[in-house]
Amino acid sequence: MGKIAQQIITASGSWTAPAGVASINVKAEYSFLEPELVNSTFLLSQQNALYACGLNTTGRLGVGDNANKSALTPIANTTYLKICSSYNTADTNYAIASSGVSYAWGANANGQIGDGTVVPKSVPTIVSGGLLFDVIRSSGLTAAGVTKNGNWYSWGLNNLGQLGVLDIAPRSVPTLVQGAVSFQDVVVGRDAVCALSAAGQVWCVGSNAVGQLGDGTTTTRSSPAVVAGAVTFKALYGGYLNTTDESFYAIATNGDTYAWGDNDSGQLGVGDLLNKSSPTLIPGGYQFLKIWDTIENSTYGITSDGTLYAWGSNQYGQLGTNEDPATIPRKSSPTLVVGGLKFVYFSPGSLGQNAYGITADGSLYAWGRNQGGQLGQNNITSISSPALVLGTSGLGFRRVAVIGNSVLAYTTSGDIYGWGLNANGECGLGDTTARSSPVLLAGAIFPQIVTPPEAPFPSSVDITVIPGTTYSIVFSSQYSTFNGTQVGYGDIERLIITYEQ
Repeated sequence: MGKIAQQIITASGSWTAPAGVASINVKAEYSFLEPELVNSTFLLSQQNALYACGLNTTGRLGVGDNANKSALTPIANTTYLKICSSYNTADTNYAIASSGVSYAWGANANGQIGDGTVVPKSVPTIVSGGLLFDVIRSSGLTAAGVTKNGNWYSWGLNNLGQLGVLDIAPRSVPTLVQGAVSFQDVVVGRDAVCALSAAGQVWCVGSNAVGQLGDGTTTTRSSPAVVAGAVTFKALYGGYLNTTDESFYAIATNGDTYAWGDNDSGQLGVGDLLNKSSPTLIPGGYQFLKIWDTIENSTYGITSDGTLYAWGSNQYGQLGTNEDPATIPRKSSPTLVVGGLKFVYFSPGSLGQNAYGITADGSLYAWGRNQGGQLGQNNITSISSPALVLGTSGLGFRRVAVIGNSVLAYTTSGDIYGWGLNANGECGLGDTTARSSPVLLAGAIFPQIVTPPEAPFPSSVDITVIPGTTYSIVFSSQYSTFNGTQVGYGDIERLIITYEQ
């Protein structure tokens, strides 16, 4: 394999294929941070400086101590390109620096920081091995990443073989998994890990109590195996840290969505409540661009025009179907979110008890549980259908991040608003006072580009090119195109073109 090269495009224009380059990957990266966390907030500035606030047990904020912070506080050491935090718990966090080096900090009892120790760190610490990761995912106890050259590594807790290294001993440094196969993505569950190969196969390893490895059995494995069936996939989701077991979702190259694993709330969307031990087609002909699963076993899927569907648990009205949760506690098939809204950005939040969507005109809607005022309705009453967040008309929101029972959102002008429970200062407002409607952060840091653990929409496209030929690139608020081919969906900050020289 030759040297891997990358070029970053931040505005409409053109790109010329270098000599000898016949194939490229074009990847969209989005604005702000969708933390998927509870009680801790991370934010990148225009200068790629990283800031944090909120809960700081085990040094999880990376600011050098264990004290909670109610205002955005700088994280030292270097400048960063992306934050790759642990799902839900955020006890251990990861970031990829502008140099390509990976850092981690926070809890480390199982070696999940990856620095060769089991000592917690309150400042960013280099992950051992000198590896250049494209993405790192973590359950908080187990971590896995895919490097820029397609290698899958894992480290941390390994009690059920989820590291895929043929035993159940933990690792405190990144350890190669399936070195003969090239991978493009990895998702990490509580006890199981699945990775998507460059060839479109899904490999899974670890606990298989409910069939979450997708191999047609319920046998736990410490060596990765390809899921059952002959389907080729282009995107992989799921594994969200649950109190029970994992569910996984994959979108096939023809646009169909398959699901397997835990299904006690109908979260697989296949029309029943039975666990599935192999990839099972979600019926109905849905062509989803992106799937979100949650800790509450609620699942969401969005189509190319921004139409949102929901299924699974509806305990708090978080499916947005305008049905009483006491009467309709769950849905086992995709159901249209009411209101006829088309979203360009969506987040189900870290607790999965509510949901937020932004439309093309920048309007922000919320629904579900509201015990901390996190829906922004100036009350604490839960609602089961999308409602416009009060006082935000005309502000033009671009992104929303849900941090437990608190919310941060920012506008096209760069203003940041916070509201919700704010018990640990995670809204960055300088206090721990709850708000039930948005409040502007004074002197806020303007957010910069960041790739969250779950990007808003699938955004990676392989394209054949002709050396020496110039291709057009167009950015818009709806999507971007490379020579007419759509890349991503919604408000994109930059395109990364990767090729082999």
